[in-house]
Amino acid sequence: MANRDGGRTLRIADFLRDEIADILRRGLRDPRVGLVGVHDVRVSRDLSYADVYVSALGVDSAEARLALLGVLNHAAGFFRSELAKRHTLRTTPRIRFH
Repeated sequence: MANRDGGRTLRIADFLRDEIADILRRGLRDPRVGLVGVHDVRVSRDLSYADVYVSALGVDSAEARLALLGVLNHAAGFFRSELAKRHTLRTTPRIRFH
């Protein structure tokens, strides 16, 4: 039974990765966010949190990286509401960008 739970979290993580990448490409209209790629998504076992690991092209300094993460984490509610429209899960995980 643990294998089935692990498979479900992996499927949900893959779904979230694809959808968050699509929202970054098409839905987020913030000029501070340039070319951002989603590398990995890790979902907690109870599906309450999703840790999203991103990388950005053209962001060289540590301050710019922190500013980008601040913008993305500030928009986490927007991502969560967009994800809620795209799936049929009972709850939508809270998004944390790293």
